[in-house]
Amino acid sequence: MPWLVALCLLLGACAPPALQRQGWTPARDPAQIIDQARRDLDALGDLKAAAELTLVQSGQRQFASAALLFKPPDLFRIEVRGPLFVHLFTALLQGDSLVVGDGQGSWREGPFADEVVSRLLGLDLSGYDLRYALLGLVAPAPLDSLACPRADRCLAYLAGSPPRRLWLDPRRGFVTDEQLLGPEGEVLLSRKLSDYRRVGSQYLPGRVELHQGANALVITFRTWELNTGLSRPAFIRGIPLDRLEPLD
Repeated sequence: MPWLVALCLLLGACAPPALQRQGWTPARDPAQIIDQARRDLDALGDLKAAAELTLVQSGQRQFASAALLFKPPDLFRIEVRGPLFVHLFTALLQGDSLVVGDGQGSWREGPFADEVVSRLLGLDLSGYDLRYALLGLVAPAPLDSLACPRADRCLAYLAGSPPRRLWLDPRRGFVTDEQLLGPEGEVLLSRKLSDYRRVGSQYLPGRVELHQGANALVITFRTWELNTGLSRPAFIRGIPLDRLEPLD
């Protein structure tokens, strides 16, 4: 169908260009992409977001919505609701302390642990910061090495525990993929960051995918609000701090 081919070509020609970081040119040092991600994080006062979640476990898909609050460096809240707005869980992270409330009104508090996150999200974060993992932010770490095997793709290794491998897009100035590596170089967790949007002075991925074996969590952001002056009462709203039970 020649007319269909022509229509596809026309639509493709009219598609908006991929977003490029303002002031970025492909001639710049790709290492500055990592530096810019750190500066963006330093400039973030607080963040409020709404997102749709798709959780894949054992071949089954579950859908939910989430409201997320973040105030650097250590205040983070996520409230997850299923179909018909049924409350599934709320998690409040304050430093290394985690408060979790379930749909039955039970609230528990204890030290943050990857095992608790694994029960909630079906993924082992392997020591990666929960806040950064879900929001699509890149945790700062020293650059160990950088290579650009292709003009449109660079590979960076970051030191730390665990060490990480990043894929950079030197044409647009963004981190597109991240992997957490084990002691033998095996991949513990993968993140894909795509559909970047400009929100105020920040650039945030509209889609964050976390993959671990056959399990995955896909976060598609609907809205963001930055630097609105969030304070601690917004994070603890509805949480009965005076009757928390120990977190198993």
